[in-house]
Amino acid sequence: LFLVTPQPALAGSCVWTGASTAWTDAGNWTACAGLSPQSADTATINSGGNQPTIGSDITISELTINSGATLTISSGTLTVSGNIDLKADGGATTTLNNSGTLTQTSGTMTLSRPGGTGAANINLSGAGTWNINNLTTGSTNTNYNLADGATYNIAGDITRDGGTLVSGTSTVVMTGSGKQLKGGNAHTYYNLTISVGASVTNPAGAIGNVTIGKDLTVAGTFTQDAARTTTFSF
Repeated sequence: LFLVTPQPALAGSCVWTGASTAWTDAGNWTACAGLSPQSADTATINSGGNQPTIGSDITISELTINSGATLTISSGTLTVSGNIDLKADGGATTTLNNSGTLTQTSGTMTLSRPGGTGAANINLSGAGTWNINNLTTGSTNTNYNLADGATYNIAGDITRDGGTLVSGTSTVVMTGSGKQLKGGNAHTYYNLTISVGASVTNPAGAIGNVTIGKDLTVAGTFTQDAARTTTFSF
């Protein structure tokens, strides 16, 4: 009698090929064990061809959307258990369009410009539900565009290390305890909310000051170093 112990599936580094737009179609992926991305897999979206659309509940470990690519969540929930990277070279536009729910349970969403000439644009579009862990904007000559009327729930820190945060008429809600507004660039929000039980600091050494276009709502705690400013630009 021989007993065979099941072995855990190896995580795949799945790359979108785009024969159609369906995320769940295995034929749209390579290096993915003949499947669409599973919960332990990473997923990378490149530009060109058909771009993917998610219409059901999906869980993956990490997500990369490369320069010029677009991912659409039309419905359902995309859960990412680790890092999310959106990259746009100079002159390119990269978009995450969310009409469903995006939930990041750990890691950082990083928006960056790897290279190229001219301004880059990274769009977090759509009025779906946005649940982001940490958010970092990290490159100069880049516009980070939030959607008018959308609400972005941030559980961790917001780090502004470069570029312009274009807030439109969006609302950023910070939900975590012991979190910070960090980095060397301005924090510009239309509405900023510190939720009940949350505590947020704009600390000494964080060069970026805060500008509020409409409302600052503090239901938790907001502490600002004496060298920092918060300006209201109605």
